Amino acid sequence: MNFESGVDPSRRNAVSGATGLIQFMPSTARELGTTTDALARMSRAEQLPYVERYLQMHGVKPGANLEQLYMSVLSGSASNTGALWSRGSVQYTQNAGLDTDGNGVITSTEATAKVTSAWQRDRAAVYQTLNVNVGGNADPAAVAAIQQAARSGAMDAFGTVGLEGGGY
Repeated sequence: MNFESGVDPSRRNAVSGATGLIQFMPSTARELGTTTDALARMSRAEQLPYVERYLQMHGVKPGANLEQLYMSVLSGSASNTGALWSRGSVQYTQNAGLDTDGNGVITSTEATAKVTSAWQRDRAAVYQTLNVNVGGNADPAAVAAIQQAARSGAMDAFGTVGLEGGGY
């Protein structure tokens, strides 16, 4: 979520119209029974059930790792490996920054390496953003939503990638 939106539920991509914590495309929002405008008005806690449903719809299983989560968000499938997009496609243009070797092909390895690096760098700040409100106290609605998603298995990957110690 931090990599896609900075954990900002109202963040909108000016080019694609993707909105929210995991940058829901307008068509994806419709599949989930909402709109990107409605998602943009939601809090983090209100958006988490949509994130959970999206991940379940796209094959993310309990215990998934960060790479599987990100492949689901980026490409729509937790099991995508190898080449994702080539220069000339809309998806390549929208994600050209992930082509780290500049060969005109974005691979799952390139994409997940970038998100893993960002996670290692930013995870303490993400943990604080997800769990603490401006006043410095745990946000009960956010905590309840995170706990529910963890119980359902959709957010098990947070435990496997470093949000340890949160009491969830």
